[in-house]
Amino acid sequence: MLYVNGEPLSDISLTEVLGLACIQQATSSFLQQLEGSSSTSTVPDNSGPYLCVMQGEEASVDVEQLPGLMIGSQDATTCMVAILSCPATERVWCAHLDQELLGQTDIALLLHSLASMQQPQLYLAGAYCDAKGRGPKTAQAFLQLLHSLQPAIHLQLACVAAANTAPDGSPYCCCLVLETASQTPHPWVFVNRGPEVPRRLAAQHCRWHSDQVLINVWCPQQHVLALPAFDPTVLDSWHVMQYERLLLLPEQQFLQLMSTSPDHEPVWFVQDMRAMLQFLIAAQEPHSQERHAASSAAHYTWCSSSHSWKSLQQREAAEGAAEGAAAVPVLEEAAL
Repeated sequence: MLYVNGEPLSDISLTEVLGLACIQQATSSFLQQLEGSSSTSTVPDNSGPYLCVMQGEEASVDVEQLPGLMIGSQDATTCMVAILSCPATERVWCAHLDQELLGQTDIALLLHSLASMQQPQLYLAGAYCDAKGRGPKTAQAFLQLLHSLQPAIHLQLACVAAANTAPDGSPYCCCLVLETASQTPHPWVFVNRGPEVPRRLAAQHCRWHSDQVLINVWCPQQHVLALPAFDPTVLDSWHVMQYERLLLLPEQQFLQLMSTSPDHEPVWFVQDMRAMLQFLIAAQEPHSQERHAASSAAHYTWCSSSHSWKSLQQREAAEGAAEGAAAVPVLEEAAL
């Protein structure tokens, strides 16, 4: 059930929720962080570990595994970034939702996360009022879902729908990052979104051809960013042919066909979509690097020294080589 200021909500319509004075104040404070910026602010370079959850992905993280974690997502125009966080248990769940309805398999990780939270705090951003109403429908459906659950969920920020739509019809903000150390939400984007962006976008695209809507990208047992394998051959030859034709289009026409909000996409959107389609086309070849990447799970661990995600296999190999090099002087001394 949803709560605001310690009181349960009796009406969870977007009009009522966004009309609450405390929610309006929270949205105003959130958006004020953008004032004076020539462009959207970015996650500070000297911040703690970061985890950028991409469209169609989710992650549930024990912050003790990544102290100082910055977690969130971006490029949410008609879709929405949702974060649930509990300071007491140091658990945080984040997802980038891009459709109204979630199946039982899609809310399994959400329910598991809520079970480990004593007082979950909810933060929402994105889902602006587009011409077809996709954004508000996604926001409303998610609020209704959470309100139907037993745990008390405390809404802190709802920068969505009308609250996230400027007078000219554009979204105020398309990103949300939670600074878990202070539980502060920010309208920031990630300079580095993490590893294998084209592969992750391709996996998200292929999920539309299955029953899975959200892809879990965090492994709590190994404390790693885990990119699951997926099958790019779920695409039939007709789709692949269409993708090849799309890549031949000029940028503006390509943008109009690939986006639900072509007037409000970030500058990197077209490049991202072209890279995704190129990955999917190449992955149709059985022995291509793209097919190998898609068919194999990949694991990345946070590296504090480089402030980035490193391949777990590469890190283990480097550590093994370092241990071997350190052992050499010991063997020489013993020989003497």
